[in-house]
Formats: sequence, structure tokens, C-alpha cells
Amino acid sequence: MQLPLDAIHIAGCYKIEEYIGSGSYNDVYGGKQTNVRKSIEVVIKIAKSNADAATLLHKYQVLQELGESCEIPKALWLGCEGDFHVMVLERLGPSLVDHFRECGQRFSLDTVTLLAVQLLSCLQKIHSCHYIHCNIKLANILTGTRDSPSTIYLADFGITKQYCHPNTHIHIPFRNNISLTGTPAFSSINSHGAKLSRHDDIKSLAYLLIYFLQGSLPWLGINSLDMVLQLKKEISIHDLCSGLPTGFKLILEHAHALMFTQKPNYNLLQSYVHAMLPDDATATFDWQPSCLSSPTTSVMVTPERNVPSCKQIMPAMPVGFAEKKVCIFHFQVFNGPLQC
Repeated sequence: MQLPLDAIHIAGCYKIEEYIGSGSYNDVYGGKQTNVRKSIEVVIKIAKSNADAATLLHKYQVLQELGESCEIPKALWLGCEGDFHVMVLERLGPSLVDHFRECGQRFSLDTVTLLAVQLLSCLQKIHSCHYIHCNIKLANILTGTRDSPSTIYLADFGITKQYCHPNTHIHIPFRNNISLTGTPAFSSINSHGAKLSRHDDIKSLAYLLIYFLQGSLPWLGINSLDMVLQLKKEISIHDLCSGLPTGFKLILEHAHALMFTQKPNYNLLQSYVHAMLPDDATATFDWQPSCLSSPTTSVMVTPERNVPSCKQIMPAMPVGFAEKKVCIFHFQVFNGPLQC
């Protein structure tokens, strides 16, 4: 339910100024912190119900634990204002949903590799804190503000989970026959009914990077989750990465080769990406001014590098998929030899 913009002042210092949208568990508003000399832009999330307040608490706890170890939004405040359960975050730049649409729903190889370097680094830091993100997608990747325009941030930790105990380092056991986790378009095969681990974040990221380059994935637009899962199982890594630089195939092969409890080789993954980085050290993202001033064309990617095409291709965005989110608030220590 959208509130009147002047209905609430949060914690006496956060003022709601605009309605942004609605998520699965909360309504999202833009606002400002008013008790400082120069007002600071913030995002204000208000739980839709008392039951949904647990999700806000989970997000806040994860953000606090991760702290400044990686590029994530800062959690500024959590509490109740009247009958409302509220979390306040720093406001960052637009998500990749906006930039992808702005760039004709396809990114250049230079932009994809620049994104991959930062996102792999962010996932490595999250994993080092015993968490897995579980929902890598365009809407959960944010760009920086005017002060940090080239920094990429990973957001929305609503279904983030611990994969091992932070003190004992005992890894969670593998288990299947559970509900879908994350967004089907970019989720790993395990997400369709099994417990997730670190390699699943890497697989999701690989799917997303391929989508950025190709503008599509073979299972996009299919509403049947069973059919989506079948396609993910049937399409080989070789076929999925056909026509792309070898690095993307190597990333997926490494992720698929990992056992459930095994740690990804982040240095090896970064080496695959760095081999595809642009030679020009001044390269920028496609949506930054120097790129947007160039003529608008889509880019067909081959292993040799980018080959411009005069044909503008506008593939469909991944729509029609509903998310199913599950929050875990208590960690159970399991007996056994599993170590992370």
C-alpha cells in the first residue's frame, strides 16, 4: 500500500519524498536524512505486514555482518515507527535493469568483463563471511553514485543464507526436494529444488554474464519451471557459450566441476576474466557518457573480440518468472566431516 509522502518521518531524521516501488515483502520509498548539514539520499523500506518484518530483520543482520568487507548498500537504521517496521539504507545509483535497457538490452564485451571482475570479487568477500547470496540478477546489481560511478554493488540479501557455521566451519549438508530458491532465469540447476552452496552463486553469475552478451538465454520466456530446468540440464556448456570468448566456458566448467562443499578458486576465475579485459585501461561501462555519445549499435561477440553490427537487436527482458523467497534465521550445527 502506497503511503502519503508526508505520512511518516522515520526515527525523527529520515523523511519520505517519493514512492519507488514494491517488492515481495516491502514497499520502497526514496527519502532524505534531514538532521545533517547536507541532506543525504536514502532508501526506506517498509514491511507490508508484521510477518514480513522478519525479512527486513534478516536483511539488516546480513548487511551488518558483512559491513564494509564488500560493495553492498549500508544499512543505516532498523526499527519501528508507529505501526510500521522500517529499514533505512543508503541510496545508490540505478540497477543494471535500467542500464541494460538504456544500452539496447545488450552490453559490450568490455563492459561485461569489467562487471565480472567486480562481481567475482564481491562474491568472494561475501563467501569469506560464510554467506551465499542466492539471487544474482540485474535488479540486485546497483551502480554507484556520483562519487563512485564505476563501482558496482550487490544488493538484496533477503534470501541470503549461511553455507557453513562461522565458528566451527562445518558445512551444511546437501539436501534436495526443497522449494525453488531465487530467480529462475539466472538460478543454477540446484536452485530448482536443492540446497545451495558457493558454486551456485558462480553459476548464476556466469548465466547473467552470458545474458549480458547475448541478450538472451535459451530458457527465457518459458513459464514452466520444469521446462526451464530441463533446458538447463540438456544444453551443454559448449553450446551455451558458443560464439563467446573461451573465458565464459571456463568459468562455467570450473563451477560445474566443484563439489557441494568445495571452495571456488577465485584467483583462477579472475584470471579467466582478466584474459578478456580490454587492452585500453581507460575503458568505461557502456552507459557512461563517453560510451553513450557514440552511435547506438548492438555488438555481436566472437572469440576474437567485439564486431560491431549495424542491426539493432532488442531481445526480450526475462519476465514472467515469479520469485520464491525463503529466509533462514537460525543456524543448526550438523555432525559430520563436512568442512568449508
